Amino acid sequence: MRKLTPGVIRWPGGCFADSYDWHDGIAPRQNRPQRTDFWINEPGNQNSPLSYESNQFGTNEFLRFCKLVGAEPYIAANVRSLTAKDFYQWVEYCNAPAGMTTLSKLREANEDREPFNVRYLGVGNESWGCGGDMTGDEYADEFKKFAAWVANYGTKPLLIGSGPTGGDLRWSRLFFSRLTERREGELEKLYGWALHYYARSTGKKAPFEFTEDEWYELLAKADRMESLINRHWSVMGEIDKTRRVKLIVDEWGCVAQP
Repeated sequence: MRKLTPGVIRWPGGCFADSYDWHDGIAPRQNRPQRTDFWINEPGNQNSPLSYESNQFGTNEFLRFCKLVGAEPYIAANVRSLTAKDFYQWVEYCNAPAGMTTLSKLREANEDREPFNVRYLGVGNESWGCGGDMTGDEYADEFKKFAAWVANYGTKPLLIGSGPTGGDLRWSRLFFSRLTERREGELEKLYGWALHYYARSTGKKAPFEFTEDEWYELLAKADRMESLINRHWSVMGEIDKTRRVKLIVDEWGCVAQP
């Protein structure tokens, strides 16, 4: 992984982030709870190891891993089923100076005395779907709760909003309009806006199963990315006229559907 020189690594997902409780992954490993995995209902997962999350890889393990490979961590907070308080405390656990708070002392007890200085903080994941089935304006209300007065422990929090899926311009427009409804200054709390896009193929599960025509079809779908970036960037500019907010693509790829 170090040879790939990754810039940023996002964790714990993805859809799994929407049911993840960071408290489950900081106890001694033998005491960490086992939880139902997000994808337990997928065909074939019910009686497999994919049915459950052991929490053997938690916050400390992830942040040590990022150091080992030379990447900046990007943690995705659970907006669907946890509270803003849980989010603030996760930031405190990661970033508060050694010995300052009960949570920073707990981090030290877990063998990481110095703060991790996590900058990139995702406020939810796919809040239009698995992250809460919200509309863009509903998510803006949730974002404001999570973004209000996040503590700065010497590392400025860079909050990244749960952006649209594919060409859903309405999601972006509703979010930015609602976020700035009371005051435009709310944009200062938003560092980035995360776009997700997957090029989907039908009935294929392995690369060697594609015909030449099907490969070109998939490449054409992937080529749509540039237009998606341009269109959402344009919508963002309707509200964010000084271009303070970055457009970030933090999930993209190919998905085979049977």
